Amino acid sequence: MTEFVAERPARAGHAEHAEAGMGWIGSGIEAGAESLVRELTGRERDLPCFVRHEDAGGKCDRNAVVQVYGLKFCELHGTEARTGALKELYEDAREFMQRLDNPHVEPPNAAVLAIVRDTASMLLDAQKKDEDAIRRAYPVIPERVEEDTQDFDYEDPNPRSGPVDWNSDLRHLVHKLMRLAFEQRATWLVESLELDRKHVTAQLSFALADCEEKVSGPTV
Repeated sequence: MTEFVAERPARAGHAEHAEAGMGWIGSGIEAGAESLVRELTGRERDLPCFVRHEDAGGKCDRNAVVQVYGLKFCELHGTEARTGALKELYEDAREFMQRLDNPHVEPPNAAVLAIVRDTASMLLDAQKKDEDAIRRAYPVIPERVEEDTQDFDYEDPNPRSGPVDWNSDLRHLVHKLMRLAFEQRATWLVESLELDRKHVTAQLSFALADCEEKVSGPTV
């Protein structure tokens, strides 16, 4: 397999940041995501999509059009992989920036605080795009839905985390591990982790549909 080596996006200077305004945070994260993503061209598009997990309906027979973490995907599965990669970057940026929005440290200036809170807003938008991509890429396969999801009671008077939370947290972790492995050029590890990522992503899609049906009732 041909390895695609991630390149770190160049950092803009402080003057450029001032001219661009708070949007430089979003642009920087987008640039970070683009370092992990590459559109395929020419004969590369004759190659098959990497997806083959049973939770995803088995081997995907569509041709690849995009490469994420060095793995090749069709448009449908590639969109989900890209939005997941972008969401993980936003989560990572938010966790870092939140250290500045903390009552136990000296308050940052108003401009910095606005950037911190703007990052949280951008994360919400990324989450919505990611959930839509997940649902499109992994329609429910009833016989593949895990028992813990099927048996979960959303009307339990003692609220606790559920299948959506479990699988979302696991998917975020796998994305982070894949990004780190990709940056270290550990192709074999990226390929191994992708099988786990497909499983938890499909189960997340199933859990989202299950939660929606149990809470809102089945659609007619």
